[in-house]
Amino acid sequence: MVINNFMASVVIDTLNVKKKTNQPIYKDIRLDLNIGFEREARLHSKNTVMDIQASNDVHAVKNSLYNLFTTIPGQKILNPVYGLNLLQFVFTGITDINANLMGNLILEGVGKFEPRLVVKKIFIFPDIENQTYEIGLRLDVPSLNVEGISLRGAISESGFYFN
Repeated sequence: MVINNFMASVVIDTLNVKKKTNQPIYKDIRLDLNIGFEREARLHSKNTVMDIQASNDVHAVKNSLYNLFTTIPGQKILNPVYGLNLLQFVFTGITDINANLMGNLILEGVGKFEPRLVVKKIFIFPDIENQTYEIGLRLDVPSLNVEGISLRGAISESGFYFN
């Protein structure tokens, strides 16, 4: 009896695949169905069909960052450590110390959960009068050769949003 010992080999070479023109590297879906007044107007238009929208490349990375900022650790069952609990800083008082702690948490969280991004600068301004923190980020996406993305947002007791 002759037994042939053949082993199948599979080569997955996704790291060396060159990007085809007009093909995005990163893809995501937008989970926010109520974005701004323009979107609201289109939702109520009789001639417009609304559907889930896709985000590609830089927009997909921004969407992922938004999800990171708005997720509290423990909310994702399959990844219970994912997220930043930024609301904790609103309910413990709007101070310069908390703004510094928030900046460190954002820097650590982006480094841990969003390796596609490089944080160049973080600005956090505590607005005591309005009980909010104004957040500004300067980011690079090296894999897309994109530098200097500026994002501005705010967090208050009603949640986080990008401007």
